[in-house]
Amino acid sequence: MFDFLGENFTDEIALIGIFISLFFIAFSKEKHEDEYIQKLRLDSLLIACYFNTFILILGTIFFYGFAYLEFMGYNMFTIQVIFVIRFRWILWQQNKFVNLAEG
Repeated sequence: MFDFLGENFTDEIALIGIFISLFFIAFSKEKHEDEYIQKLRLDSLLIACYFNTFILILGTIFFYGFAYLEFMGYNMFTIQVIFVIRFRWILWQQNKFVNLAEG
């Protein structure tokens, strides 16, 4: 039934590693975790979900057959990647603004 002999699990292990890595990057605590950071996390997650839904709709319209399956494979990471990009971008902007105000 389950014949694993001779199978190469490199792709599966790499995908699991990417999922876990993105999870730790996205949800690790900041040095100064406060209510603003929590709100920023929630807002970034909401934006990531909106963006992911938009991408799913476009992909469903424009991709068919095996191309759609490949698209969905890449789309597995969009929520986490968009979340990390937006969250870090806003933090960077805030830190830059604070540094300009202090200096």
